[in-house]
Amino acid sequence: MSFWDLLIEYKAIFGTVLGSVSTLVITYLLRNLGKLHWDIKDWEYDLYGANNIGDIVVVKNFSQAHRFVYNFESVIYNSSESQKSLKDVRIEFKSNTTYITHGLKDSEEKIFAGCGYFMIHNDSTVLNLSPKHMANFRFEGTLGEEELRELGVDFKVLLFAKDYKNKIHRIPIASIHLNA
Repeated sequence: MSFWDLLIEYKAIFGTVLGSVSTLVITYLLRNLGKLHWDIKDWEYDLYGANNIGDIVVVKNFSQAHRFVYNFESVIYNSSESQKSLKDVRIEFKSNTTYITHGLKDSEEKIFAGCGYFMIHNDSTVLNLSPKHMANFRFEGTLGEEELRELGVDFKVLLFAKDYKNKIHRIPIASIHLNA
């Protein structure tokens, strides 16, 4: 008995098995086809330096700045029907000559304790996103004087993350031009 004779004789069984397998494959693909959609909101930054008596104040010029303090909100929507994770989440600062990267710190993870005030941050290196769910993350950070001088007055700010397949996502946040 040849293969074709066997196929014709048991076509109902082969059709049922083939239909079940194709349904499983298509269902799996449709569940995992969704994407991550990004939106960066409320990007803000300030330059801090010392005034004449040594107090730390907001300054307007790059030459007076000792720190660059930033914060922003990231809204991420997972349009698939399966949970997705982002890892190695960080912020990148790029100028023509310099590249600086910082791990992100979620500003919701502040801890206020004791009779004084202090902050403890956990590095937010992994973000888990539920299916068909939107998540808001608020981040903040600081560039020190040395890093600020390395970057110069013109640089770009990007959000960097790797997804569950190690695909790299670089989302532009802002192009910065500071007054010299």
